[in-house]
Amino acid sequence: MISICDNCIIDRVARKKQLHPMMDVNRSINMKITIPKQTSFDVPEGQYRVKLRDVCELSRKRMDCDSQVRLVFDVVFPNDKRKQFKLGKNYCADCDHSSELIADLEAWLGDDLANLQDDGGKLDLAKLKGREADVDVSHISNEKYEQPFVYIKGMYEPGTLLPASLS
Repeated sequence: MISICDNCIIDRVARKKQLHPMMDVNRSINMKITIPKQTSFDVPEGQYRVKLRDVCELSRKRMDCDSQVRLVFDVVFPNDKRKQFKLGKNYCADCDHSSELIADLEAWLGDDLANLQDDGGKLDLAKLKGREADVDVSHISNEKYEQPFVYIKGMYEPGTLLPASLS
């Protein structure tokens, strides 16, 4: 077994100085590095302030609708130092007034929903990017999966579930 003594370490430092004369190995510095947050859709149950990040058209079709859309949100509050939590919800984009998408948009946007529609009554969902909402998140367990399904069971105007000052 080989052991490293203090002289070996000093010798190694001296050799590094010869190889790299500009490097001062005896001087310590304060260096801050940014550690990127890990992205996770495994959001714990609870109430959150979120911001719409993206609107995506889904290519896979469900039997009950011709087109689907996915809204993807960043969790703004509470903030986690290690993870950037995200939430997503898929909707049938073939809307009628009883659809889940219309119900969530009405609860989220309130009176603003009518103002955001064009003269033909159409709403460009991409124009909602950056807009905040309060959401209520629950979990649905399934024996087939290790992690529970994270479900946005309610979407509301900011300030409904959490203080408005979080924005």
